[in-house]
Amino acid sequence: MPGTDILFFSQMPDLGGGAQRSLLNIAVESKRRGYKVHVIVGKKDALSQELSKNNIPCSVIPFSWWTGKQDEHVKRLAGRSILEMIKLLERLQPKVCVTNTIVSPSLAVAAAVKRKPHIWFIREFGKKDHGFEFRFDLEETYRLIDELSDAVFFNSKAVQEHYRPFITKKTYIKYPPMDSSIFSNTSYQKPDALRNKTFNLVNVATVQKGKGQLDAIKALKALLSQGLEAELHFMGKTVDKSYRNLLKSEVRKNKLNNFVHFHGHVDNPYPYIQNADAVLVCSRQEAFGRTTVEAMLLKTPVVATGTGGTLELGKDEKSFLLYDPGDSKSLADKVKSLMNNKAKAKQITEAAYKNALGVFGPNNYRSDFYTVIDELIKSPSKTINLSVIEDISDVLRLDEQKAVKELDQKINSLEQKLKNVNNQLELVVNSRGWKALEKVRKLKPKR
Repeated sequence: MPGTDILFFSQMPDLGGGAQRSLLNIAVESKRRGYKVHVIVGKKDALSQELSKNNIPCSVIPFSWWTGKQDEHVKRLAGRSILEMIKLLERLQPKVCVTNTIVSPSLAVAAAVKRKPHIWFIREFGKKDHGFEFRFDLEETYRLIDELSDAVFFNSKAVQEHYRPFITKKTYIKYPPMDSSIFSNTSYQKPDALRNKTFNLVNVATVQKGKGQLDAIKALKALLSQGLEAELHFMGKTVDKSYRNLLKSEVRKNKLNNFVHFHGHVDNPYPYIQNADAVLVCSRQEAFGRTTVEAMLLKTPVVATGTGGTLELGKDEKSFLLYDPGDSKSLADKVKSLMNNKAKAKQITEAAYKNALGVFGPNNYRSDFYTVIDELIKSPSKTINLSVIEDISDVLRLDEQKAVKELDQKINSLEQKLKNVNNQLELVVNSRGWKALEKVRKLKPKR
């Protein structure tokens, strides 16, 4: 729609990660505040469905990340996505563009070309938590993020500090808003998967090495070896199949099949979180800790790694219990302390709830986000740095000579195959069998 105020760009089309859920919450909140909102997604999925339910329009533009393997197809898709986004900007004329997470620069480049203000919302450390390998080296990537942004938001102080040496633009902290339904005091029905006569441990996270699910499996094994009754439930989309295979191999090796359950992505994890006996957050480096906050608001004890943004959400032994990443013995000991001391667990959850409500409650949540949005709308002029666009174009540009050469090779290959087929046909036509068949076909049937 012409006259769009904020154009968001989501790195994923589903709702399997905290970044997408946070973007959905911000888009809905922005619309509630009276802004005209539009969202770009790579394909239609759960996110676009939820946006539609909230009467928020979206456009589908396939794109590639600037992390991982970079072949010609990926470069071609990246270049095409930028061109499509430029066309979308020309049609919508957004006042501000917002890129969610650092995995793709497509909207940032398009915004620079069309001289539109751009905000980059960074929700990850990159290599430290997700193992990202960028097309450029890290410093060059961060420089481009800085050059292509009018403002940069981070989802925690820990992430802000990580990028501080590289970002010269003004930066802000915006903790992700929570789903409004979490404040409705709903008592969710206990899922059938959570049995009554055992201590249910729940982990809500995408399945990948950085999320540390192996710690939870090893801790469960330690608890069961001590005669304690517990089961472990994983909820989350598989991002790294090799890591998922490793987890399942660990389960089989230790004969834990009846105690470890992989549920995959769950649209609404709140019934599991609220009815669990404890929530485990095992990430090597948690950028924010959305699941931790959700568990705190749903009054479920949390045992988490003492890293990254988690340390900003409360204090050890006060709002949750902490352990060092990779130390499964410590994790098991923390869980055991909750199993053996129900009064302590209740004390922690009550304190955690008050703490989380005080920061993330609907009446207390504050952010500079809309102040910055309004300032950029009032002062939309943007100075484009052509050298930055050239830097990215050099990497994204398709080598035309190489493309033509590859096309010629394919044509030659097809011509050779056609020639071979013709040769085979010629042999068949000249064969004795074919000539005999021709004679039979010419015979007239008796009447």
